[in-house]
Amino acid sequence: MAERLALDRDGAGSIPAPGPQFKPLTLMFNRFFSNRSTNPIGSGYAWTQLSKALSAVDSAVTAVDKQNAEKRVQKWQSVINNMQEGVFQIGSRTPIRNAPSWVTLEVVTGGFVTGKFLAGGELAPDEVALCAKLQITPDEAARRYINAYYLSDEGLALLNQYRQQNTYRLPTVEHGALLVIAWLLEIHEYRAAQALIQTITPWFDRLRFYPIVTDKPRTLPDEQITARSVKQVTASIARYQQDTKILQQRETIQVWLPLYDAIVRLFLTIVPAETLQAESEAPSGLMMAAKPDFAVQAAQLLEDLNAAEETYHLRSRLHHPNGTFFKLRQMLASLSSQNYQFTAQHLATITPLLQRFIAKYGEPGSEKHQQLRARQAKQVAGPLYKTIQTTLLTNLKPYYEEEGLSAEEIKTLAQKTATEVNVETVPLFFTDKLVSTQWNTLEQHLKTQTIRSAEALAQQLPSLSGLIITKGIDDSNLQFLQWSLYTAFRKQRSLLLLFYQQQRQIGEIPWYSALSENVTHNSSRSQSASKVLFEQIATLVLSTFPDRILPNPLIKELRALAKQADITLPFVEELAGDIFMGGFSNKYLQAAQISAEALQSSLYARYYEIDYTQLLQIDNAQMPKVSYRALPYFEQLCEKRAGRTFELWKPATNGMILEQSQILTTHNLMPLFIAAGLEKKLENQLVYMARKCFMSATGWLQLPNLEWRQRLHKLKNAAYAWRQMVFYLSFLDPDQLDQFMAWCREMQHGQDPQFVAKFTPAMNGLHAAIAGRPKNPASEKIFVGWDDKRHWFMEPDN
Repeated sequence: MAERLALDRDGAGSIPAPGPQFKPLTLMFNRFFSNRSTNPIGSGYAWTQLSKALSAVDSAVTAVDKQNAEKRVQKWQSVINNMQEGVFQIGSRTPIRNAPSWVTLEVVTGGFVTGKFLAGGELAPDEVALCAKLQITPDEAARRYINAYYLSDEGLALLNQYRQQNTYRLPTVEHGALLVIAWLLEIHEYRAAQALIQTITPWFDRLRFYPIVTDKPRTLPDEQITARSVKQVTASIARYQQDTKILQQRETIQVWLPLYDAIVRLFLTIVPAETLQAESEAPSGLMMAAKPDFAVQAAQLLEDLNAAEETYHLRSRLHHPNGTFFKLRQMLASLSSQNYQFTAQHLATITPLLQRFIAKYGEPGSEKHQQLRARQAKQVAGPLYKTIQTTLLTNLKPYYEEEGLSAEEIKTLAQKTATEVNVETVPLFFTDKLVSTQWNTLEQHLKTQTIRSAEALAQQLPSLSGLIITKGIDDSNLQFLQWSLYTAFRKQRSLLLLFYQQQRQIGEIPWYSALSENVTHNSSRSQSASKVLFEQIATLVLSTFPDRILPNPLIKELRALAKQADITLPFVEELAGDIFMGGFSNKYLQAAQISAEALQSSLYARYYEIDYTQLLQIDNAQMPKVSYRALPYFEQLCEKRAGRTFELWKPATNGMILEQSQILTTHNLMPLFIAAGLEKKLENQLVYMARKCFMSATGWLQLPNLEWRQRLHKLKNAAYAWRQMVFYLSFLDPDQLDQFMAWCREMQHGQDPQFVAKFTPAMNGLHAAIAGRPKNPASEKIFVGWDDKRHWFMEPDN
């Protein structure tokens, strides 16, 4: 089975990454497909990602976005090149030859490796500084000497000092190996320490096994998480681009309006006042030449105007050819070529322009005019957001990028930035981003919507679950070390795996296992805390995001907590249809049978027409396999329900089969409801949850102006939300169901009639299931998201 996870398509190096010059796509394309038989896994997906990255380079607005897009291009080029040349064993737990499973690899979307070791690559700035201190040349051999230095008496003493003071960071698990060795030697566990040294010394030249040292001691977060890390917020702030309209407004007020006023003042010196006050015909004949100082002032003003035009290029309505400013500017240039000799025609042209200016803005120097210009100047008096952005980014640099900030640190950051840019407060645009880094409880993050999706929650959960799992350690410094190792490990991305292989486990990290085996640990305390957190996360995630299936990264965290809490639960991931190879591991059958035992005779069973008796009779363990394609009954049942047979390179067909596995397993809902007691905990929220699912499903289906692929994606999400809705409805009593259906009819009154008509078969199918009668295939349908032909909902409108 190709257990590449559909939503976790994301663990720097032994294999050189490609240079900044991108290879011609045609050459790469031809090389790849000439060798497709040997590299069949994920080819289309990898090429699609490369194409997207190249498009992102072309469409990048900011330098930061372009740089990030170019990095993605290089990563995907590395993936495709190595797939072409057979360098990697795609689908293996150890895809790079001779690299053990404990090495942290760079993994991109889809589970593909680039060949880069995350604990390797070029020397970091702190390593270069350490080279200078140790009088080591900062070259390719430097890391070997630094690793060896930390095994000297002096180096070991430093490592124990860092551990005892918590003055270190572990971006990867490798960064903590020597810390564990130093501790083992301190407690006289020489055999365990020697075994670890023998394990890692062959990699001294390529990997960093020592931590990043910090000046400020760290403490464990008090059962809190952040919505976003400092690194994420820094990237978000760096992407900000100053609004052109704001720059245009500032340029107009600070540059062009003073010049505009100067032109008006100059012309007022030669236009008779009585002409401005009343309508009268301008005198005929040649007028006298302007005063001598007029020519001097006009020449200087024209020079200032020309200089401004060369320097400032944002043009506003002020520069429109029909505008007063443009016409006066044009008149001044014309007069300069005529030695400033005025005729009645000149005055006839200038006078109404000056009258218009004075009526609208007041005469320059008047109270009306001064008040107006003062208000305009105040509007642009503060610093540009670009200035605030640059200052804030500089002030963020000292903070550890992989974690969050305390409320006090955020306050200090904002005050320091405001002082440096000379404003009273930093704009909300920036402070809101800083607030998302604040350590807070899970409930508070969800309540304030600083965490807005289950995917975002999954990214930040490792620090919380790691704290709970290590809760049984009494020594706070050792707890911090194990927590640091755990969170570093959990943040790695999953590999693309085939044939039922399991992702690498934290127990496979030799120094983590050595630490766990030798530290005093109160397992009952940790187990109890893990159970509480497991139930809390399950309850909050389903009640907050009832319309979304559990994303794979969140499933990984729940599985780890369940194991620590001694809860046996067959979690199942969402699998990718493009590399699905026709089989399921036994946990899918186990999850389906747990659901079968609880949902027999339920609305869910009736709506999806599931024969749970048949499902409960399946025993994959007793089904002999004469070959890989000799399918056990669960796979056969999914194929039968989908009405399709597995075919390689048929994502839509395989998607239909995979969707049936999700229907049968409830995609973790029923096992979670049982293990965490959610039926009781959520009984007062089930109607709300079902309503949110209905609104999401119908909302996604009505999003306008989507291209074909986007429509298919939203159709799939809508079907998933609909399935979760049917599941929640299965726990309501008949009166609640009647009220819910009445609410649905009321909601449809306000929706597009064409959509309501098109979606009627799905509503009719739900009505039939609630009534307990068989569906009429012509007018009552089961709403699913996958179809390898045109989906009935995607049929063109009549």
